[in-house]
Amino acid sequence: KALTNGTKGPMHWPAWAKLMETPLEKGPVLTLSVPWKVVKSKDELETSMKVLLSASTIAMDAEWVPETKGVAILQLATWEEVHIWDLQELEPQLVLPHLDELLAAESLRKLGFCFSSSDWPRLSSLGPLRLQRLIDLQHLDGGGDGLRALVRKTLGRRLDKAEQRSDWSRRPLLESQLQYAALDAHCLLQILRVLKLTEHQLQSIELQLSNLQ
Repeated sequence: KALTNGTKGPMHWPAWAKLMETPLEKGPVLTLSVPWKVVKSKDELETSMKVLLSASTIAMDAEWVPETKGVAILQLATWEEVHIWDLQELEPQLVLPHLDELLAAESLRKLGFCFSSSDWPRLSSLGPLRLQRLIDLQHLDGGGDGLRALVRKTLGRRLDKAEQRSDWSRRPLLESQLQYAALDAHCLLQILRVLKLTEHQLQSIELQLSNLQ
């Protein structure tokens, strides 16, 4: 399958093709092996920004309350830890400039799954945002069956999604919710590492998004 820019898609890439031949089998549940922290104050947000901007790649995911606009929490994962921005506790006018700086950073590659079609429209409700160097793993061949299937194919683990439809408006959030949310972002980094894509292959699937008028 070819990508929108005409280059050959992941099914032609040896590392990906080999993984897609692996049958889906039940296995152990994927667990989180790094710490997570909730960010809900100005000082915590500024500290989080320094850590995230010092990384070369971060993974992103968001959770929200159905039938509402916007996002309840935004998970931002590095290899070493996951930062969970509580967007119900942080003031939007405080979050917006920091989030735009982070997403627009040219030095920082961002990973997501269904991010451009699902998470991005909700984040855009905060205000003007630019997103540079996004790799949406949904667009890779084999990603159409959902994140759980992709995790099983690449990592040989089952991704527990039981908390996905829990109440993300409650405060404080349950530890099980935070653990789930952190893992949903961090697993994207693990998937990318297993795929062993070259820098050229990564650049060929990067997306740039903006809601600026």
